[in-house]
Order: sequence, then C-alpha cells, then structure tokens
Amino acid sequence: MLDENATPEAVSQALTELKAAQAKLDQARAKLVNQSDKSALKQARAALDTILQAQADLTNKTPQSIGAYERARQAVQSQVQDAQAIIADANATPSAVAEAVNKIKEAQASLKAAQEGLTNQADKTKLVQALATLKQPISTEGKTPKSIQTFNQARNDQLAQVEAAKNEAERIIANQDASPEQVSQALQAIQEAQSQINQAKALLVNQADKSALEQAKQNLDTAIQATPNLTNKTPQSVQAYEQAKADAQAAVQAGQAVIGRFECKPRSGRSSEDTDYSSPSSSENSTG
Repeated sequence: MLDENATPEAVSQALTELKAAQAKLDQARAKLVNQSDKSALKQARAALDTILQAQADLTNKTPQSIGAYERARQAVQSQVQDAQAIIADANATPSAVAEAVNKIKEAQASLKAAQEGLTNQADKTKLVQALATLKQPISTEGKTPKSIQTFNQARNDQLAQVEAAKNEAERIIANQDASPEQVSQALQAIQEAQSQINQAKALLVNQADKSALEQAKQNLDTAIQATPNLTNKTPQSVQAYEQAKADAQAAVQAGQAVIGRFECKPRSGRSSEDTDYSSPSSSENSTG
C-alpha cells in the first residue's frame, strides 16, 4: 500500500535500507559452502568397525603383547568415535575430514602391527621338569662316613652355582613374558648344575654288607665257648686244639675290627635317608 504522504527523506532512507539488505544477501549467498565429502571417512570408519569386531585370539599369549594389542584397540575405538563426530558435524571442513581419515588409517596400522606382534608364551615344560629333578633330595643313608664327608665338601663348592641356576629358573618360570631364548638359557644353567650334582653324588660310597661276617663271627664265638672235654686226650691233639682255638679267637678279633671299621669295601645297597641338596647341614647330620 503506497503512502502518498511519504516525504522525500523517508523514501531516501527506505531506499538506502533496501540496498544495504540486498548487499548483505548477496554476500551471504556468495559465502554459501558445500558440505565436505565424507564418503572416504565413512568407508574408513566402517572398515575399522569390522576390524574391531574381529577379536584376536589371546590364548597363551604373553601379557606384554596382549597389553600392546589392547592399547591399540582402545586407540582405534577412540578414533572411531572421533570420526563419527566429524561425520555428524555438518560444518566439518574438508581438512578436518581428511585429518580424521589419516588418523583412522594410522590407528588401523597400529592395531594390525599389535595383532601381528601377539606372542605365544614360551614352552617351559622341560625347564619345569629339570628344576624339579634338580630339587630332588639326595640320600646319604647307608653311605660310608668318609664318602659323605667328601660329598658334602663337593656339594658346598657347587652350592652357589646350583642356587643361582635354581633362582633364575624360578624367575623365568614365573615370568609369563619370558622369551624362548631366556627359557633355553635357564634350562642350560639347570642342566649344568645337575651335572655338578651328579658328580658330587657319584662320590658317595655304599657301606659294606657285614651281615654274613657278623653271623660267622657269632658262630665262631659260640664254637670257641663250647670247650670240648680234653680228659684222656693225647697231648699232641690237645695242643693242636688249643692252637686252633687261639687262631679262632684271633679271627674273631680281626672280624670285630672289620665290623667296627668305618670304611669298608662297597656293596650294592639301598639308601632311604633323603637329604636336600640345598641344605648341606642335613646330609652332614646323617653321618652319625
């Protein structure tokens, strides 16, 4: 509706305002920006989602490699969330989209490397068995005191090496991240220590079996005590008997000396008193 009463000043002001509004509209139209192409970002995020759903088999893997893998997965999940935020942002710039794509690719590469780096725990079966053998006590029952003393001396000389091998083996067995090389080195040390133990054990000598000697001595003692009636015997035969009796008594004394002797010729015997290799005092006390 025209205002027939409008003054020239009012008309001029209205015209100025219209021209200003037209200028602003033209500027706004010129600044209209197309939304960024996010197809590559969407594709990268979808690929990453697929990778995350395929959980790696962590059975019997070392804790260290599992930790690296889990951290890589968390980084990927974080990048997926960041990418989704960029996709949802209608004002996201092309540079922001490109940066998000690059970060997803980096996270994907890190996850792949971590998955390929998953390491099986080393097989420690032989090490566990060798350590158990090394810890088995050594029996000194039925061994000669002299050989026990020699054995204890050899054992004390080896104790530092044996204990070091045992401690290292126990540490490696407890370490779930131990490498096959570390297990192999620990096993070699245990085997060397076992060889030293076997050498010391070979010094033990079985005590002689004196049961037959003791029985023969007892029989001879009985025979000596059973003095025959020498009445009306010829002097020559009596003399021969007395000499034989004296010889028998000497034999009894010699037999008793052998029976009471600490060191005798070895025999095949069994040992039942066990002594711990790591406790020298235990076998030393068994010499009594």
